[in-house]
Amino acid sequence: MDADISADYTSNRNLTFSSKYLEGSDNGKNTGADKSQQTWKYAGEAYLNFNKTIAKDHSLSAMVGSSFEVSNQLAYNIAGSFFLSEDIHYMNLATVKDVKNINTTGWDEAMVGVFGRVVYSWKSRYTVTGNLRFDGSSRFGKNNRWGSFPSVSAAWRVSDEPFMRWANNILTDAKIRASYGITGNDKIGRYESQTVYTAGSQYYNSVGGIVPASKYGNPDLKWEQTKQTNIGVDLSFLNGRIMFVADYYIKKTSDLLSDYNLPSTTGYDKMRVNLASIENKGVELSLTATPVRTRDFNWSTTVNWWKNDNKILDLAREDYINSAWLIAAGKPAGLFYGYKNLGVYEYDASNAWTQDYKTRLTPVFKRDNEGNVVIGLNGQPTLEKYLNPDGTEYTGKIAQMKVNGVVAGGGDVIWYNKPNENGELDGVINSNDQTELGKANPDWFGSWGNTLTYKDFSLSFNFYVSWGGQVWNDLKRYYCSWGGNTHKQTPEYIMQGWKYPGEITSWYALNSKQRKTNNHSMSLSDQFLEDATFIRLQSVRLSYSVDPKFLGKTPLRSVQAYIYGNNLLTWTNYTGYDPELSGGVLTPGKDSSKYPRKREFGFGFNIGF
Repeated sequence: MDADISADYTSNRNLTFSSKYLEGSDNGKNTGADKSQQTWKYAGEAYLNFNKTIAKDHSLSAMVGSSFEVSNQLAYNIAGSFFLSEDIHYMNLATVKDVKNINTTGWDEAMVGVFGRVVYSWKSRYTVTGNLRFDGSSRFGKNNRWGSFPSVSAAWRVSDEPFMRWANNILTDAKIRASYGITGNDKIGRYESQTVYTAGSQYYNSVGGIVPASKYGNPDLKWEQTKQTNIGVDLSFLNGRIMFVADYYIKKTSDLLSDYNLPSTTGYDKMRVNLASIENKGVELSLTATPVRTRDFNWSTTVNWWKNDNKILDLAREDYINSAWLIAAGKPAGLFYGYKNLGVYEYDASNAWTQDYKTRLTPVFKRDNEGNVVIGLNGQPTLEKYLNPDGTEYTGKIAQMKVNGVVAGGGDVIWYNKPNENGELDGVINSNDQTELGKANPDWFGSWGNTLTYKDFSLSFNFYVSWGGQVWNDLKRYYCSWGGNTHKQTPEYIMQGWKYPGEITSWYALNSKQRKTNNHSMSLSDQFLEDATFIRLQSVRLSYSVDPKFLGKTPLRSVQAYIYGNNLLTWTNYTGYDPELSGGVLTPGKDSSKYPRKREFGFGFNIGF
């Protein structure tokens, strides 16, 4: 039997004081604050092992155990002003207390688990493993705190079978695996199953009160569960010189924990719910080889490739649009939903369509003797007629697209007008014209790692690939609008934005912020969806190990010096800072000025005694 227990206590205190003699102080007013925080963490685990060998070929092992994690935190803040002394900063010398900044906060959480495992093996050729654990989390309501998570797996070492002896010179080891299991997720806020109230921070006429938090508690919250089936094979050739691993999996996540936006009339912003069920299917392949192995030089390389496809199986509500994502049963998660940009109107008269809005007409303008369009004093050309796409003259009634109730003109975006359920077009661009634009999740991933060793030198480097998928560059959308003198625009928008009638460009007018046609302010336009493909040199490390014979009789057993670099180079067509973004399961891929991954350089020593 084995057991261990640990405890961790952290205490932080932060005293601040701002002298009344500092430039910019408020009428000789000095201020100060005393912040303190104490955190306790306890963890323990105990387990009992059983091992038995029967008739040499049969082995049986079992394990039962339990664990717990408990943590809590208490923090307080006291603030005041007009201290009696500039030299003594205790809070009782503050003659005026800042009641809005005097508060205490705290939290408690706990996790308890009971688990067991049984393993049976015959000659290490056939192995069956069963696991079962029960976990309880304080983050859920009292009726849903416990979850059960079983798993079972089996492995068959095919290379040990008599009928495979013919391949022993080449095939060193071969194993087929299969498993099924359930895992749980409780990664939510500590009190999201309860409606939380705060006091001491909200005042009206200097009178304090109690107010609810912006998030409504859900007592019916329960564990998010993922059921996974996995089939795999492990192959080793030429005494481990070549190794191949392949896995195929199906994961079905039910009761997905996600935020649900509430109507403003409720007085709350959102509520955590068990929103959806999602299925993930994927393949993972790995090939490791040692192409060169000599006395002084060795090269080993590993290539990994994997892909994952997902689909929303069902929702706890009707299909809906969350900002710029379509959340719908039967659709992939992370599906961008917004407006299609078909170009920019060159002239006001370019917004001309047949009466059914299915065909855009070409305007013909009066020209001078040199073939230039004649622009009148009103800044517009003189229209002579309209042509159909086949070049014939159009004589019917002209229809024009409207955006936000305004007829679009030169410099405005030509938006895709989506047909309604009857296949009809209304010529009015609104939320009904949103459509599927792409997906945030990449098509596949890959990596390539290498280690080269020559005598006492070793060089390793690793490339990472993410192929396909899209990024919503919302930061670029913000910069592609013309604001005040402190608003920065992208050079692309400044140079290519529409500036005068007749200009042919893919960028809308520079003065779009003053227009009412929503050129840049649509929730999502495919003009700001970009390819998220990238290749990254993720890490490089060069080391030198001192030959042990040079250490002699010193107390040193080993000495190694190394230099390294991380995130050194990235090849991508993405115009933002970093195409690799995180985000929610249902709403990934938005870049709203995410800080890029840091490029890191360093060196160090490893010394063993």
